[in-house]
Amino acid sequence: MAKLPPGVTIKHGRYFRIQSLRSENGKRKQKWHSLSRVDEGMASLYLALAELEKKPSADRMPGKIIAWLKVSLPGLSASEQTETSRMADVVSKAFADFLAEQVQAKHVHEFLTTNFVIPGKLRTAQRYRNVLNRFFRWAIVQGIRSDNPVDPISLKAPQKRDRYITDTEFHAIRDALLIGDDGRKNASGPMIQVYVDLLYLTGQRGQDIRLLRWQQIDESLGVIRFKPSKTLKSSGAKVDVPITQPIADVLAQAKGFMRVRARLSPYVVHNLEGSAYTAHGVGTAWERARNRVGIEDATLKDLRAKHATDAEKAGYAIEDIRKALAHEDTSTTRVYLKQRAKVLSTVELSFPVKPKNSVC
Repeated sequence: MAKLPPGVTIKHGRYFRIQSLRSENGKRKQKWHSLSRVDEGMASLYLALAELEKKPSADRMPGKIIAWLKVSLPGLSASEQTETSRMADVVSKAFADFLAEQVQAKHVHEFLTTNFVIPGKLRTAQRYRNVLNRFFRWAIVQGIRSDNPVDPISLKAPQKRDRYITDTEFHAIRDALLIGDDGRKNASGPMIQVYVDLLYLTGQRGQDIRLLRWQQIDESLGVIRFKPSKTLKSSGAKVDVPITQPIADVLAQAKGFMRVRARLSPYVVHNLEGSAYTAHGVGTAWERARNRVGIEDATLKDLRAKHATDAEKAGYAIEDIRKALAHEDTSTTRVYLKQRAKVLSTVELSFPVKPKNSVC
């Protein structure tokens, strides 16, 4: 009799594929997949095996990733849920032919390097590594596997970003927001300017400005109450940003746009329908304006660094800047400080004296 494929056995005149599942109460569970009758021959067996491999299975990576998402997404912010789900879908498709216990470190390394590291997307590679790491940690707890294939994978740290948007660049891009690619006035431009202005003046993250609600504006105390989304589940830091005159002027502009358009919105920064802007929406508007004035490599996130750098140049202590940015320690804050003061050497030497009898 011909040797059977791995994992295949015979019972009651039929071929079965035995799949090992996770242990429960110390007992290893198995799932038996019926394939074909023994009297139909080996050809029928291999055809049945091929069909089994094609079937979507809850035991394969896509099914396990769905199960992981069901328990990992609750508690995340809306944007984090969207981004995690999007990346999980990419991972699911890349590992569709694998059982969770079959994935090895070499497979993870190939996925990360081929798709992200080689094309130069190091930060993206780090994010996908984090998603895979979280999934396999869950898989260990579930008893699906005993190790994490992501642990041996180390990625080169992304190059430190040192971009500082100058005042001239800031105003050039800001002004360009008002004009579309067709040279006509951009109806959404003034509100995007409000978004950009609040990003710079408050130093808060883009998501926290996009989703800023009027109810967070406490005019009686003269502050804007922020609960930074990134620290909500870690330090839980909250920031009250004083409503300075420049900030008050920007808020007044936003209110004025609502009156002119005869619309109501719970959001300070909102689109023409009164809804909050998406990250893609404001990002695209900024990128197009930047391209129109020919400025390269300047992102909306760089405005937070500009806020911190300009605050330091204005004489604010790094501890004050740390509190404003809701950082847990000043080491993180220093990453945001660009154009650091250059060290001035005080060593002054004269040119070496040439000996009188030198023949060289």
